[in-house]
Amino acid sequence: MVELNEFTQIKGTSKQIVDYWKWAYSNINTNSERGIFAEFLVGSALGTLGTGRVEWDIADVEYRRKLIEVKSSAFVQEWEQKKLSVPQFNIAKKYEFGEYTTSRDRHAQIYIFALLFEKVRNIMDPLNIEQWEFYILSTKNINEHFGVQKSVSLKPLKNVCHPVNYDDIKSVVDEIIDN
Repeated sequence: MVELNEFTQIKGTSKQIVDYWKWAYSNINTNSERGIFAEFLVGSALGTLGTGRVEWDIADVEYRRKLIEVKSSAFVQEWEQKKLSVPQFNIAKKYEFGEYTTSRDRHAQIYIFALLFEKVRNIMDPLNIEQWEFYILSTKNINEHFGVQKSVSLKPLKNVCHPVNYDDIKSVVDEIIDN
């Protein structure tokens, strides 16, 4: 595998890899990129960005030998909206990717729900950490409160946990792991 930095040349062109990154990944407001950015934020808060993201891994982040699933949502979407979206988070049980299994499960021990909560389109800035809040639950609590539900909206989530800011992610996750 080629080790990349922003100055890596795309051979046979006048472009560098940073040109591709800008072209492909510069809009963090899309659902898929916002989700990956939320994984990055959680990984950076936990100090686990070392080896890079693995697409289709069993979980998004590993911290202290625990698997963490990161889900994101927002009120404002990339497309034009007549009204704000109702934030939803996927909590569906899944097959383990690449393995033959006959049952679905929630493989991570912890879920972190990242909400980009700004409701005004021209103010919303995913690069402003003050516009994010994080809801953190053990999978045990998700199973107890939401059972086999495939998704959870913000209101029921707020009934079982409180939002934390970026700086508190690590301490809340540590508390869940230690208890």
